[in-house]
Amino acid sequence: MNPSQRYVSRELTHFVGQGQGGAAQYSLLVKVLRTGWLTHPPHDPNAPSKITILREGRFSRGEMYNPDVVCFCDIPVGDLHLHIQKYSPFGVAFLKTFLIPMGANPVFYIANNSLVDISHSPVFRNLDVRPGCGLGRPGHLATREEVFDKLMSANAATDRKLYSVLNQCDVTEERSAHIPEGLPDLIFDSRYIQRELSKLVFSFCVPFDDAQEEEGEKNYYMEREWRTLGNVQFQLTDVHRIILPETYAVQLRADVPDYCGQVTFAD
Repeated sequence: MNPSQRYVSRELTHFVGQGQGGAAQYSLLVKVLRTGWLTHPPHDPNAPSKITILREGRFSRGEMYNPDVVCFCDIPVGDLHLHIQKYSPFGVAFLKTFLIPMGANPVFYIANNSLVDISHSPVFRNLDVRPGCGLGRPGHLATREEVFDKLMSANAATDRKLYSVLNQCDVTEERSAHIPEGLPDLIFDSRYIQRELSKLVFSFCVPFDDAQEEEGEKNYYMEREWRTLGNVQFQLTDVHRIILPETYAVQLRADVPDYCGQVTFAD
């Protein structure tokens, strides 16, 4: 289905070799096309994907959840110039209809400076708050940066406590007798839910600095990012578009002669 507007695209684009020189970026693009793999670090298709959780890290700075993902941008090809300047002029694009069945999903953007009413929540009673009346809003307000950092830190602490209780459930019958019936199952269910939320929600959350200009390195909102958990395997016929500088066009045809899809010049 063709979109009726230009602000989203039918395809998702992954750019390779950020921070590398043109020759290295081109070599990496050719490697991706020949092997049929888009990979996350350490770039081993056979390595299992995981989610690293740094419980002492700040959620609002993207430090707490570090999933192994492959990233794409949902930007129409005619508007990719800003993204190319930030990342790389070498990219490969796939239709959404190919990537969505592989688990691709848009991220959830969180504007750190957005204000939230925390008047009635005991979780935030130790937060520094600002009266909302002066801002034309009732209650007591805190930024989403403050709220998420506090909430996720409290969530990590609670999870540690539950794990400690769960460990006690596995010891002698004499000590287990002091634990209410059904509590071990409840704790196990809670930890399982936490694990799934980490995989399906928190790994797709992207806090960003909404005060930055469009060209700002940390203004991630402009990327319209999608992610897949884990590496992406594909056939050359699945590639919808290749993006690269025009000077590499002839070399691409020689290096990847079986590619018959679209080629778009980054310059």
